[in-house]
Amino acid sequence: MTTYGEGDPSDNSSESLNWLKFNSDTSLKILRYAAFGLGNSSYRFYNKVIDDVVAALGYSGAISLLPVGKGNEATRTTEEDFMEWKDNLFPMLASELNPAEYEAKYTARMKFVEHGSFSSNRLHLGDPFLKRTPKKATAIASSIAAFPIKERRELTLKPSASRNYVHMELDLSAHPKIKYKTGDHIAVWPTDPNEEVVALLRILELESRKDVPISVLPLDGETDKLKVPSPTTIQALFQHYLEIYAPVPRETVLSLAQLAATEKVKSVLKALGKDKVAYATFLEHNHLTLARLLKYTLTIDTTGTGIAPFRGFLQDRARFASTGRQIGPMILFFGCQCPEYEFYRDELMELMSGPLDGKLEIVTAFSHVGNEKKYVQHRLQERGDEIGRLLLEEDASSYVCGAANIARAVEGVVRDSIKRVKGWKNSVVDVWRQGRKRAKRWHKDVWG
Repeated sequence: MTTYGEGDPSDNSSESLNWLKFNSDTSLKILRYAAFGLGNSSYRFYNKVIDDVVAALGYSGAISLLPVGKGNEATRTTEEDFMEWKDNLFPMLASELNPAEYEAKYTARMKFVEHGSFSSNRLHLGDPFLKRTPKKATAIASSIAAFPIKERRELTLKPSASRNYVHMELDLSAHPKIKYKTGDHIAVWPTDPNEEVVALLRILELESRKDVPISVLPLDGETDKLKVPSPTTIQALFQHYLEIYAPVPRETVLSLAQLAATEKVKSVLKALGKDKVAYATFLEHNHLTLARLLKYTLTIDTTGTGIAPFRGFLQDRARFASTGRQIGPMILFFGCQCPEYEFYRDELMELMSGPLDGKLEIVTAFSHVGNEKKYVQHRLQERGDEIGRLLLEEDASSYVCGAANIARAVEGVVRDSIKRVKGWKNSVVDVWRQGRKRAKRWHKDVWG
């Protein structure tokens, strides 16, 4: 079961969770269960839903067959977390239930029907596509456009840095109807590299049929289960709708083992698929895409890249100031590991000495410099009373952008500052904060 946002269940599980909570007097002593939760440890309520379900089941007498499994999206290990839990689940089921075992065999779940002729305007040839409801899958409302990259530059100042960050500017001049506001997000519709598509088509001997119109039809007739658009072409499927360039998951490696042409190849695939360490070691030296596997005959508070939207806000204010318009003062609290990751430093210094002179103050927090780690929340705490007065007495706006755990810490510091300045209780601060949100004076843009 999945936990969203501030500990909320998914829409299709909320009713079941409510039933468990409000029917605690119902005996479930004959129920045995195994539970796995999906969550993100960067958020305050990590896997709260599965914890609530397990607590409710335990209160009603249900028996847990093995420890609760938890997938953590923050560490990008959800799939491995699940496989590890599943590896414990099946031996337990075998010992408890003594079921008959047999080797799983491949069974087709869908078929592809080729069409000799088809109206091209009905084909999905790269347009974005998502499932809007359980019953209907459609193209999304807004079309995509190809923007030339006008400028690209590295933001990381340290050549040996373990991670690199790139600033890109796009040329929108050919699309004057596309509008945006400062701070807007841009959605990227990725495509798989041409060389990977060509390689996969060649290995599957589909090169001559890559542009033939096809319909994708589930054999059980339940079209709402389709995860790809139909009708389309094999070329479009590989290029736009299937993830063929990402590393192949261990579970997929195991599934493909049963299709191996020789016992030797099958044993290699099984060894990779069953051994987490061996698979991880293999990936360190090989980017294992599907084509390559088959070829093997097989306030402004921000951290890191969170500075990006605020750069736009500052540019807006600089432009206003240069035309003689009055602008309010700004304090930017920016955190990163070390000065080498202080993105846009030269550009921000120019703004401070130019159009934003006397209006912009930048407070930095470096977490990997010196013995004492300093994060944004620590710098904010040092000036807590000042920030509290700005928000309360000068109607200042608060903007937070960055990782969820940092944003949560920053919000905690601000709440404490407000409580200290006004002497309010938590409940009063919550009411005040909701009012600031409604007035569009309290903004968060966070991720896991």
